[in-house]
Amino acid sequence: MIRVTFVILASVIMSRLIIEEYRSNTITLLFTYPISRKKLMISKLMIVAGFIFTTIILSNLFIGSLFYIVDSYANVIPGNLTLGLVKSQLITLFLSAVSSTGIGLIPLYFGMRKKSTPATVISAVLLVTFINSDVDGFSLFNNIIAVPLAFAAVGVFIAYLSFRKIENMDVN
Repeated sequence: MIRVTFVILASVIMSRLIIEEYRSNTITLLFTYPISRKKLMISKLMIVAGFIFTTIILSNLFIGSLFYIVDSYANVIPGNLTLGLVKSQLITLFLSAVSSTGIGLIPLYFGMRKKSTPATVISAVLLVTFINSDVDGFSLFNNIIAVPLAFAAVGVFIAYLSFRKIENMDVN
């Protein structure tokens, strides 16, 4: 649920930071400043990606710590927590956060195409529904590690395509 929530949140933040500015033409004022357009767009995308990555990590650590504390009092799970298990879960958490951050950039393509906030959010909802759906214990995100990493690479590539020609294009 954390991944799904924050991928959808990434689409909402991108629609507010980028797409709404294009739709209302307030981006033209921003482009009049003596800062490169690429740097402005990269910084906006880095803000979104950094925020989403950080909040996914912190949320998972908070939930995991809370679960550990409850388990230490209630003994819900038999056995002990080992250092090897913690390391493997931290690696999984990091890869999950990286891939979810990249996946969160994919809705930018649909939003920039239509200059539409609803298109951005709906594409994010459909994307996470497809990737995180669970059928009899099988999920594309959890069972095949290459799928979320490939979608993350697609998201980074889409983010690159969104600003690669921005210096030469007219905003109108």
